[in-house]
Parts: sequence; C-alpha cells; structure tokens
Amino acid sequence: MKMSIFIVDDDPDDQELVQEALDMAGLDWASRTFGDGQELLDHLQDDNLPALILLDLNMPRVDGRTALKVIKEDDRLRHIPIVVLTTSRNDEDVHHCYKLGANSFITKPQRFEDLLKFIKTLGEYWTEVVRLPKL
Repeated sequence: MKMSIFIVDDDPDDQELVQEALDMAGLDWASRTFGDGQELLDHLQDDNLPALILLDLNMPRVDGRTALKVIKEDDRLRHIPIVVLTTSRNDEDVHHCYKLGANSFITKPQRFEDLLKFIKTLGEYWTEVVRLPKL
C-alpha cells in the first residue's frame, strides 16, 4: 500500500514544488494538498488518514499552529507525524511547534535543488528508518 502524505500550504506554487520534488525523488506516495488548516481538519474527519503531514504555519482561516494543536489534542489523530515546513525562521515558532507536538520543524529551502534534497531525506527517513503505526 502506498504511503499517504498530506501537503498543507496556502501557496499553490509551493504545493506544486513539493509535489514535483516528491515525484523527482522517486517517492511513490499518494499525496493530497490542502490550502489551509481548516481544509485539513475537515478532511481528517474521514477515515482516510495520512501517514505524514507537511504543514505550513502561515495560512488563512486556520493557520498551521492551530491545526497542529487540534490534531495533537485529538486521540484519534495525535499519532500522525507532522513535519512543519514553513518560511519562518523564528525561534519562537520552532519552540512553540515542538511544544505542541510537531515531529520536525523545517525552514523551506530557497532553491528547488535543496527542496529536492530535503524531500529525498524525508522519504528515506519516513519510509526506511522509522516504523510507523499501521492505520
């Protein structure tokens, strides 16, 4: 079964770049994109939960911080690994996200080559190194 990943970012260009990097990295993951935290939270009410969420912080309606908090406070969802992928370099954001239960905090790379390297590393880590719970 394909690993599923949810990409949550309000910037369609960033969504496309991450998807392109997933494809170029050779990761055969089923991906789904959401434009804000509210779309994500609405979808998480279904039974089709992802194996991993890439979550931007600064989005309209429900931002990433709030979505992270809601997910990690929900017994049904808290096991889902969340990698914060954001433009923020703010130490307070880093601290706050880990306090809320983020599994990683990554500042978005400026160059596509660096994004591709990150996605390859992410893929290796989440598919070959760690063991995720069966859903």
